[in-house]
Amino acid sequence: MSFNYLNEKEEALKLDIRKKIHELITEHPGLHFRELQRRTDLATGQLEYHLHYLLRSNLLQAEKKEHNIRYYPLGLQKEEQELLRVLRQRTIRKTILLLLEKEPRKHKEFVVALGISPSSVSWYLQRLTEQKIIFRKESIVQRADQKKHQKVPERTYTLIEPQKIIKTLIFYKESFTDKLVDRFIETWEN
Repeated sequence: MSFNYLNEKEEALKLDIRKKIHELITEHPGLHFRELQRRTDLATGQLEYHLHYLLRSNLLQAEKKEHNIRYYPLGLQKEEQELLRVLRQRTIRKTILLLLEKEPRKHKEFVVALGISPSSVSWYLQRLTEQKIIFRKESIVQRADQKKHQKVPERTYTLIEPQKIIKTLIFYKESFTDKLVDRFIETWEN
């Protein structure tokens, strides 16, 4: 017996709700379960059933990272999945957008712009550094104190591949319901 992918896909998408879930994930790759639940207004068991069916039919792929399972259309490259996963997190997305507006930036600038504690900013910047999305440069600078000149360490941050991030943001702009993303893309396209 031969496997017919088109018939299986057609069969899997016969139900309107499965078709809606598939279209939602295709248009907004990287959504996690709770976000899918909010957007479809389905009960937990119903959504789990339909997602499992779509996964078993090879129409979607799932990735479990940290505490979330994120869903992607089949064929999306791993690198693109990783970037979308990161961009789906609001504070990290804001951090990246700040760097797209102006590079390099200092830790203090993120604290002010994001309105969160210095330790939280450090945590986010460390995660982005470990994921090789940003680069941290450390240098020693002379600061004029009231009584003497002082050498202090200073860290600045830049994006490693800004063009790839810009391309992803523009291609999936409809998938982000964020005014910062809209404003950035509007500025970039003009």
